[in-house]
Amino acid sequence: MEVYNLYRQLFDSLRQINYNSSSKLGASSTLLLYSLGIAFLVWAVFYLFQAFGLYAMAKKQGLKRKALAFIPFANIYYMGKITGECRFFARKVKHIGLYAMLVQILVSVAACLTVAAEIYLYTTYGEPTRYDTTTELGVILGSPVWEGATSGLGKAAVWYLNYGELLFVSTFGLVYEILMLVLVIALFKKYTMRGYFPLSILSVFVPFSRYIIIFVLRNREPIDYEAIMRARREAYIRQQQQYQNRYGNPYGNPYNNPYGYGNPYGNPYGGQSNGQNQNSAPPKQEDPFEEFSSSDGGGNTQSGDENSDGFFD
Repeated sequence: MEVYNLYRQLFDSLRQINYNSSSKLGASSTLLLYSLGIAFLVWAVFYLFQAFGLYAMAKKQGLKRKALAFIPFANIYYMGKITGECRFFARKVKHIGLYAMLVQILVSVAACLTVAAEIYLYTTYGEPTRYDTTTELGVILGSPVWEGATSGLGKAAVWYLNYGELLFVSTFGLVYEILMLVLVIALFKKYTMRGYFPLSILSVFVPFSRYIIIFVLRNREPIDYEAIMRARREAYIRQQQQYQNRYGNPYGNPYNNPYGYGNPYGNPYGGQSNGQNQNSAPPKQEDPFEEFSSSDGGGNTQSGDENSDGFFD
């Protein structure tokens, strides 16, 4: 899939340059072959990075058949073996690598048929005579039309070039990208706890970055992410339980009896609670202005409201 995407970008760019430039780069058939060769060369270089990375990861885990890391298509299956179980919509899937490999084969076959149709049409009929905007299946902008390819293999090639890429390459490619996202998330999670998600997103939008990331992570020790997170949750729960056993609830339970009687926060001043005899006298409180009050011989104090001018007496 990565080879086809790179080939498509190169071929479309070269054709656009050839169309706008006064000095022609060559026929479209020649540009097609150049684009295809460059795409395969770039992919092969990056592919070796991924192969050596997967080989080193498999060696650290003691897996057998490490040579599968260098075989196209089989390396996706082997990546699933290195990863182990994956989570797909909160469900554990054991053979995500196998499913991704099968879909990769389907999308590769569809892409090869598209390239073969282009090679046949450009080498046999040359440049397309026109571009239709309306077809039998609806409006597809820029659908190339070869006037000479009206029957047989030529007609089939035109049909597949106009519709096969949309129906097969795009559909299978979308499923492949989803499966690969699930697979690389599980793989990167096994080797980096904090950076696995942004690296996974990067590998989807920039597919060739996946090869380099796997090569960089090859020497790290694999971890059990689920076990680590489960241990952290259990440690946090134990810490909260120990804190409650040691200190209790410092604020009491303010919602225990919000509409009944009594003080939900306890009785901070001692004495009888609200649930006891309401006729008992409350404890004597200290008078903060006692020193400014007058006292008679019997020890009774009189406030300034009755016999004195109060605070200014």
